[in-house]
Amino acid sequence: MPRKSGIFDFLGGDYIVRRATLRSYDVTRNGFTITLLDGQVWQQTEDDAVNHPVRWDGPASSMHVSISQGAMRSFNLVMDDENVHHKVKRVR
Repeated sequence: MPRKSGIFDFLGGDYIVRRATLRSYDVTRNGFTITLLDGQVWQQTEDDAVNHPVRWDGPASSMHVSISQGAMRSFNLVMDDENVHHKVKRVR
C-alpha cells in the first residue's frame, strides 16, 4: 500500500505508479477495475464513475497508467493518452 508521509499527507502530489502497463482491465456501468503487471489492483470510485465514465476498448498490454497521490489521501489515475484524472482506490 502507498506510504503515508506524515502531516503533509493531505496535500498529495507524489507518484505511486508511473507509466505502468496494464495486465487487465474491466469496465462496467459502475466504473473500471485495472490490474497492473505487478499485481496491484485499482478501482474507480463510485462518484468518479458517475462523472467520468470510460470507454476503453484496446488491449490491456498497450495501455499505460500513472497514479499519483491526490489531496486528502485520495489517488488520481491518468491513462496515457487521456486528459482526465480518475479518482481511484487501491483494492490489492
